Amino acid sequence: MNKKWIKLKYRLTNFPVRPNLLLVAGLVTLVYFLFFARDTNKEEAALNSFLPIVLLLAKVTLIILSIVVGISLISTIISFLIFRSRRKGQRALFQLNLSTSAEQNNTVLIQPSLNNTYRPFLGYISGRLVLNDQRLSDPFVLASTRFRKNSLWVAAVYGSNTLTFPDIREYQVSGTLLYFEDMLRLIKLPVRQDQVASFFNPPRADVNKEPAVQPQAAREQDIRIEQLRNVPGDYLNYKQFEYGDDVRRIVWKVYGKNRELIVRNPEIRDPYASRIEMYASFHNSLFAVVPDTAIVNTLLNTYKNAVWSIYQSLAEQQEWELIYVPEQSFPKHFEDPAEKVAHLIAQSEWQNDTQLEQYFDLKKGTVYCIHSLTDAVELEQFLANGGADKFIYMCYLSDAFKQKRKSLLKRIFFYEEDQENRNHSSWLLSPLKARILKNEATLTRILKAYGF
Repeated sequence: MNKKWIKLKYRLTNFPVRPNLLLVAGLVTLVYFLFFARDTNKEEAALNSFLPIVLLLAKVTLIILSIVVGISLISTIISFLIFRSRRKGQRALFQLNLSTSAEQNNTVLIQPSLNNTYRPFLGYISGRLVLNDQRLSDPFVLASTRFRKNSLWVAAVYGSNTLTFPDIREYQVSGTLLYFEDMLRLIKLPVRQDQVASFFNPPRADVNKEPAVQPQAAREQDIRIEQLRNVPGDYLNYKQFEYGDDVRRIVWKVYGKNRELIVRNPEIRDPYASRIEMYASFHNSLFAVVPDTAIVNTLLNTYKNAVWSIYQSLAEQQEWELIYVPEQSFPKHFEDPAEKVAHLIAQSEWQNDTQLEQYFDLKKGTVYCIHSLTDAVELEQFLANGGADKFIYMCYLSDAFKQKRKSLLKRIFFYEEDQENRNHSSWLLSPLKARILKNEATLTRILKAYGF
């Protein structure tokens, strides 16, 4: 999402006058011209004897509603001013009470409380978390009131809300916006509270992904494996042909180009290989500038879950040393290796700088993860240089938008309006769909050509 649009959305959200005020003003004007400014002549009154009574009831109803709405507006402004005054004197305290233990299924439980203040009459107090780059969370409401002991005076206004954060990453909270709103949400008076907090949405593992992988290298000669594996050494290194070299290792393609006899050094077969290095590329070749949209973020979340699933499947075997080589590093220390890998994967983003040949290490690596945004030319070059002997996991990002088939009866009588369904609808109409599906078909054809 464009940064300018984010700032504009932030300012529009915090604008005190809401669109409901314009709507109500237009409705009141229409009612006034229909009932108050209308001249009723004697002939019309004679034809309809109930018309004066209807007009009188309409006027009384409008006056009562205007009084109630006016009281709600005035109480909203008074509650706002009282809180501003008490906050300056540090008598009104706001507490966010973000519960990190409730982070399940990308949801976070927050229990905000506002001490020594009052809720507007027939109105309420709501709020939003201010995330990085002025992004705002979904609104939460302080709907409950706690009274002082043996008194009718309000001690605090509080609430309990569950907010959903769909993306797999670490969220940084830089503040909280509180809103004082009336009953019809005609005005919304914002107050910003400084708040520093963070919470983390970890990737989720799919138990169905269980790759059959053997280790590639040995750090310590202490674990013997059943199958001999090629380990780094002289593999993929070339040298001039010398007396005694095996003629079967002559690279005839090189000889056909420059008439030089070049041989490939023999590979090393090690029965004690006990180290697996895993690589996961986040390089994207389809977008020069990575757009920040719900579709692209859904694709990124799908890939992060897939990479974490592969890592968890390998870690559960516990027969060898598993090393995750990150493409992107973040300055944070973790004692638990699995927790460190989870954060590295979750914090990774689509990038256009580090390509496969710069990141993938053919000599040390065993498991390589790619995705639907991978460059087809780079993948073919990697496989031709020796990657065909490795374990390549291809994550088809388009699978993120595959939904279960619904019966006609459910489609008619049940309507599910959630973020997943909205993303699926956007995916069907997005121009990215055709490009991604085309690139997936190209990558599949290359992998099949090399026996995957």
